[in-house]
Amino acid sequence: MTGREGVKKLASALAILAVLAMIDSAYLLFLHYSPSSSAFCDISPSLSCGIVNKSAYSELAGVPLAILGFLTFLVIFLLSVSVASGRLHANRLKGQARAILLLLGASAIFSIYLIYVQAVLLLSFCILCLLLDAIILISLIIAIILNKKIQ
Repeated sequence: MTGREGVKKLASALAILAVLAMIDSAYLLFLHYSPSSSAFCDISPSLSCGIVNKSAYSELAGVPLAILGFLTFLVIFLLSVSVASGRLHANRLKGQARAILLLLGASAIFSIYLIYVQAVLLLSFCILCLLLDAIILISLIIAIILNKKIQ
């Protein structure tokens, strides 16, 4: 596998993960605005998407975190598709790969904070939120490898 093929595969994997994250975020947004507080992932008081997704911590300046997650992963998807296309000049390729890494790094830091909120402040975990956290972590690892391959 050549370096270009490796870059294409890594960027494609990031694009696929971004789509999964957007689907997850869209469903979390639906649950956030749903009049019913129950969802398939409301298993117990300590394992409840409803408790977490309707809490005061589920918004930032009045904007649901699910929207912010969706938009972040939309940008990551678009950047990943651009990198995977193979049509970018080397400097632009590096810049877009760094942008992906920066977005995922910031997302990972914010995810750690949100896991803290779930574990310590809400005493309840959201399965879909934790799935999104796992996607962020896996994507961050891939983005690190992608950036090293491009350097």
